[in-house]
Amino acid sequence: MLYILRNDELRNILLRSDNEAEYVIYTYIFDHKKRLFLNYRYKVPHFKIKKSSGIKHLEYIKPIYNSYAYSYFRVYSKLLEKSLQDLLCLYIDEIHSEVKKHFSYDGKPAKFVILVYEDDDTIDWEKIREKGIIVINPHDILDIDIDEPEYRFPDSHPKANAWQNIVPALIKELNLM
Repeated sequence: MLYILRNDELRNILLRSDNEAEYVIYTYIFDHKKRLFLNYRYKVPHFKIKKSSGIKHLEYIKPIYNSYAYSYFRVYSKLLEKSLQDLLCLYIDEIHSEVKKHFSYDGKPAKFVILVYEDDDTIDWEKIREKGIIVINPHDILDIDIDEPEYRFPDSHPKANAWQNIVPALIKELNLM
């Protein structure tokens, strides 16, 4: 998401050209932290942490193809210098900044929403909320248990009927109607 938001050409191809959006919603699953380092099946964009005037930010580096061994090494070497939680929070902060920069509605910056589809108790969601990011867990707004097999494929991906319940609840929660 960060790569798309920072790449003007790609963002304009994939997203509406008028950038009129009240909300930008990101669906989070617990595997996203691991994917910051470990993605050995695809050539993916990478970012590395840079410091400028004592402030950390993420800088894009050219995509590379990861072998499993290389990815495994990167995960453990990076974990020694920075926790995955802090790195994920840095990504979220930078995505939030890009959302505010590129999207607005009625002259106000778009609101960034993280839909925590699969919770991760290592993330301090309250700390993220304090930054003005809306964090919504579907379990808190639904009367059904989307973890049940009728709402999930065996690989844990949501089935259509999960989204048929989540989307109306999310619309109601964000007061979009």
